[in-house]
Amino acid sequence: MLRNLSRILLALGFFFSACCFADTFVVKDIKVEGLERIDVGTVYNDLPIKVGDTFDTNEAPDVIRTLYRSGFFSDISLGREGDILVVNVVERPAIGYIKVSGNNDIETEDLLEALNNLGIAEGRTYDPSVLERVELEMEQQYYSRGKYGITITTTVTNLERNRVGIDIVIAEGTAAKIRQINIIGNTAFSEDELLDQIESTTPGWFTWYSGTDQYSKERLQGDLETLSSYYFDRGYLNFAIESTQVAITPDKKDIYITISIYEGEQYFIDDITIVGDTIVSEEELRKFILVKPGELFNRRLITESANAMANRIGNDGYTFAKVNPVPQPVDDTNKVNITFFVDPGKRVYVRRINIYGNNSTRDEVIRQQLWQMESAWASTELIQQSRSNLLRTGYFDEATVDTVPVPGTVDQVDLDVEVMERMSGRLTGGLGYSQVDNLIFNAGIQQNNFLGTGKSIGFDFQKSTGYTRYRASYTDPFHTIDGVSRGVDVYYQQVDENELNITNYTRDILGGNLIYGIPLTPRQRLSGGVGYDNTLIKTNPDSASEQVNEFVDENGNRFNSYKLIGGWAYNSFDRAIFPDKGFAQNFNAELAVPGSTLDYYKLRSLTQYYLPLFGEFITSYRMDLGYGNGYGNDNGNLPFYLNYYAGGIGSLRGFLENTLGPQDSLGDPIGGNILTLGSFELIFPTPFMGENKSVRTSFFLDAGNVFTTEENETDDGGLRFSAGGNLQWLSPLGPLVFSLGFPLNEKEGDQIQIFQFTIGAVY
Repeated sequence: MLRNLSRILLALGFFFSACCFADTFVVKDIKVEGLERIDVGTVYNDLPIKVGDTFDTNEAPDVIRTLYRSGFFSDISLGREGDILVVNVVERPAIGYIKVSGNNDIETEDLLEALNNLGIAEGRTYDPSVLERVELEMEQQYYSRGKYGITITTTVTNLERNRVGIDIVIAEGTAAKIRQINIIGNTAFSEDELLDQIESTTPGWFTWYSGTDQYSKERLQGDLETLSSYYFDRGYLNFAIESTQVAITPDKKDIYITISIYEGEQYFIDDITIVGDTIVSEEELRKFILVKPGELFNRRLITESANAMANRIGNDGYTFAKVNPVPQPVDDTNKVNITFFVDPGKRVYVRRINIYGNNSTRDEVIRQQLWQMESAWASTELIQQSRSNLLRTGYFDEATVDTVPVPGTVDQVDLDVEVMERMSGRLTGGLGYSQVDNLIFNAGIQQNNFLGTGKSIGFDFQKSTGYTRYRASYTDPFHTIDGVSRGVDVYYQQVDENELNITNYTRDILGGNLIYGIPLTPRQRLSGGVGYDNTLIKTNPDSASEQVNEFVDENGNRFNSYKLIGGWAYNSFDRAIFPDKGFAQNFNAELAVPGSTLDYYKLRSLTQYYLPLFGEFITSYRMDLGYGNGYGNDNGNLPFYLNYYAGGIGSLRGFLENTLGPQDSLGDPIGGNILTLGSFELIFPTPFMGENKSVRTSFFLDAGNVFTTEENETDDGGLRFSAGGNLQWLSPLGPLVFSLGFPLNEKEGDQIQIFQFTIGAVY
């Protein structure tokens, strides 16, 4: 009806315009009447007639039509006052407000954004025809979610000052459930086996949470691609989806899906050839081919082979190299030849590296992590590794490195590096509570990217029942231009070991370290330095164990240690915190050199491995091994106050922190000089958290213990095992870790703690 009214008004405007004019006249001035909100300059800009032009009556329809296209007016007419052209307009109303109610499946913000993209937003001109299209679009969005009973009621209310209010009331209804999925045409695989491959399902025990029993057009399309891949990866070269039928019951509550497929014959690979300008030797490229003659045709492995070959060629500067695998069936056989066509393109050089998103981090700090250089040829490997380096710094939540062709050239690109900075500084102060330390007071500042320089500084003070600590640290990851790092830290601690579940004595430690790190390869670093600490042991002979009293009697209670510190590290993690894939190996050694009160050494190895499985599921492996002992003229043992301990988060969950392993004469844990810890975790998507990267959940299996070579300490010598669940959260207060651990083989005397938590570190 509104469209018809507009057409009538337009026709009347044309008619009266023609009646009011002489044939032509020179326009001396233009006057616009009827404006309320719209600026007169807007009309002048759209008007095809300017002052000084000669106006012909026959041009009136074109003028009116042009003004209508602006969408601002519901009625337009032209008039004349002498030599003045009069434009009479009636403005469309403005949208005063938009209210959406009844929507649960789609967020209001998403709906308002969709309306805005179609021209419906507060303050904009109201166009009824656009609103009709919006209703249709919203219905389609709900249909794609399986909600076919959706009804949308739109009410437009006239407001003062030529405005309207739009109320959109949505009755979503219930999503249609998939009652049956049939696959026909299959002979090689059973229907149940094929249904196990796809995401869409009929109602079951857990579909209330997953929602996979609700019909979704996008999900079904993904399922069809999954079926195709399943067959293509098992030799069925000619597989095809012949038809897909989706039927809905009259009450719009149940969906029935029928998928008709054609399997074809299963093919085996007969021959593999590489043609084209390979750049590198064909022998080297064949190392990246994951299939062999005689094996089943596998599209996934063939595609991965082509990508790996293209990346290898890209490492030599041919960034846009293409390798296209083409299967060619052998006539009258079930064999297929695979030909990899190599097109390297031109060797590409990097003209400029542009950096975006670094509001606080200096450009040079980012460039230090980029292995790809300007004016050098673009290497696929170096570009990919540059992104990994940025993520491993811990300064950024996300980083992208994109190659952008330089206009007008065929052999140059720019690298656009964009980062999303993470808050790398933390000012702490307050009261807290820990299961081991009870009430904790802490204050400090830690800045891992100080003033955007990449340098790290920290000052902290912590006081609890078990210990008092003061510490200051400074690290420069690029002390030299070659990437040699330097770290300095000084500390003072007072520790009551008995409050930490350890044998009864206290320690006062004053010390410091100076460590340098040297890059050996892009992923390997060698570290070395010196350290010093002064340790004072305080005991009460009446309450201390025989081992502690005997040690103090023989060696005194104050010890100076002059240490050489060394280490080797390899790291291929894709990010510093919550990595998804990669391998890391750390080996550290500490040697108290002659001149120290006691001569000893400690060795420790930490191995971590992350392996993606499918989707967001990841497996993690961790192995922590340690060994220490004395040497020289000492008694050949590691000082008891430097022993290793096990139990608790980061060690063996489900057992009370530090309580496993050897015990002293009083039955208290005293630790050991041998550490053996291992852990396996299955990391899975955190329920209800979507793509939130600040939370990680997992199931774990821990194993390990500490042991001793001392003869006068009690040690049952057995490994302990535990299993349970773990949650890590990078909260605004700092990293939080919670675990529920259940010992699997606890023994008499073991101290159990099923629920454990910690603040300040992730594992």
